[in-house]
Amino acid sequence: MNKLSRRDRISVVLIAIYLILGTLHNYIRTHTSNLTIQWISSLLGLIMVAILIGWVIWSIRRRRRSVADWCFTIDRKIWISLILAAIVVVEQYGQIPVIFAYGDFRDLIAIVTAGLEELIFRVYLLFLFIRLFGGGKRGLLIGVLASALLFSTVHIPSKTWIGLSGIFISSIIMAFIVYWTRSVLFPVFYHVLSNTAGTMGFAGASIAVVLYFLIAYVGRPRLE
Repeated sequence: MNKLSRRDRISVVLIAIYLILGTLHNYIRTHTSNLTIQWISSLLGLIMVAILIGWVIWSIRRRRRSVADWCFTIDRKIWISLILAAIVVVEQYGQIPVIFAYGDFRDLIAIVTAGLEELIFRVYLLFLFIRLFGGGKRGLLIGVLASALLFSTVHIPSKTWIGLSGIFISSIIMAFIVYWTRSVLFPVFYHVLSNTAGTMGFAGASIAVVLYFLIAYVGRPRLE
């Protein structure tokens, strides 16, 4: 097993804090009716989201990681993600609003949070575990299972065991999709759609897709 670098250790600490706060927030949201406590929990979560977004931007600006390293890519494999997204649209059409039904700023936060969580679990942690365990099929299997398990753990307070099983299985599928396509497009699309299904609907997921292509285009490698 390889060792963590100093930067990775700092990153893991930040992610661990986010996991703890996320789990706590899910517990408070489903078990507490005190609005003050809920708002404090949400505020702490937003602070951590801002810190982690800053961490991603910092890693790109310092050229330690590129936009492509965060799996914002536009190449021929992008069609796999687009086809998968189209299948979901067809399958869910009529069940999820096509345009904004209702909602507020929390839905916009849900878009950002969903995208950030995909970067954390489906990109950073997935490839970190793969690297730590020497790559290959063994490293890939451990990376997929470990990242899926951590993502599912955050939802323990707010989901039934059946719901957690579904999250775990879908996390495994999403991890393999990211690994094979080197694109986080479909996981972000699906995550946002799940988080805002009853409010923003496909409009929310469409916003996420537009942001993906914008980031991938702006951050693409340029020929000198």
